[in-house]
Amino acid sequence: MDLPFDPTFALGPLRISWHSLWSLVGMIAGSWLSFRLARRLVKDERIWPFAIAVFVGGLLAARIGHIADNWPYYSARPDQLAAFWNGGVAVTAAPIGSAIGGYLAAKRLRLPIGFMFDITVIGIVLGEAIGRLGDIINGEHHAIACAGLPW
Repeated sequence: MDLPFDPTFALGPLRISWHSLWSLVGMIAGSWLSFRLARRLVKDERIWPFAIAVFVGGLLAARIGHIADNWPYYSARPDQLAAFWNGGVAVTAAPIGSAIGGYLAAKRLRLPIGFMFDITVIGIVLGEAIGRLGDIINGEHHAIACAGLPW
């Protein structure tokens, strides 16, 4: 897809892809919504460490998923394994890592696991949906016809 503008947002020497910018907006919006919903049952500050665990778990799993998807590249360049700033996350792995991080934090913090998962999934879905806006701006992930397939 050809875009009539640069799909990289430049702010001085800092260059950020629209995908990254909208993913950040999505994480903030999803976290805000989940926080607001969690306050119905959890009235103390245990929500903060829980939210951090969900965020970090999602981010780490997204990076690990990307590395696994592109192992031939990363096996030859181990110095790039942690290079988040060069791009590369697997959006399908993020909710898995968020769930693992959230589960471990809920157990450790003695939070109601079912309730926390219910309110967290709402924020994750909202965040994922907003993050996809960056893909559209960058012209990524658009379907194309596959040649030679029966369907």
